[in-house]
Amino acid sequence: MNFKLAGIVAIICAPFLYIDYATTSTNTLSWTSGLFGFIYMVGWMCSVVALKRLQALGTSRFAKIAFAIQLTLLTLAQGWNIWVIIQPHSDNIIFHILDMCWPLSNIWMLVIAITALTAKRLQPWKRFVLLLVGLWFPLAVIPAMTMGITSIAGPYSAMAFALLGFVVFKGNNEEETVVKFSYV
Repeated sequence: MNFKLAGIVAIICAPFLYIDYATTSTNTLSWTSGLFGFIYMVGWMCSVVALKRLQALGTSRFAKIAFAIQLTLLTLAQGWNIWVIIQPHSDNIIFHILDMCWPLSNIWMLVIAITALTAKRLQPWKRFVLLLVGLWFPLAVIPAMTMGITSIAGPYSAMAFALLGFVVFKGNNEEETVVKFSYV
């Protein structure tokens, strides 16, 4: 995989959720929301595929399942984005189920981050970036929903996902800090 290309795509796509927040009134869906969400998620998906190829979670069965769940949630959320582009004011049960894949994919990203922390396959700063991305939902979205603090979610998202794109951009060019001891 070309990690540099995936990283550039992820960095370019990272601010589109923030752009959506900045240009759309709260709780309003429009075709532009669907388009901005779609673009944002393309970058996120590039990052997740690259992390999988980097074996950021290791090679265990759980790592494979975790990535499969993440990519499935993101794909379903992309289906919702496409639906919003075509018909933003739908009131269909499938539309609402697909809509739930957005927060679920963000929550699952925290599982990905915690797994990367414990796997120790990436350099510490890269693991911290994954944790920063994984904490976006609980630190930015939940306060926005419960306390009305909406100003942090967009900038946090743009910064965290751009940094994730940078992690992907760096790819496997740097030697990772996994230390293997040999008892000869």
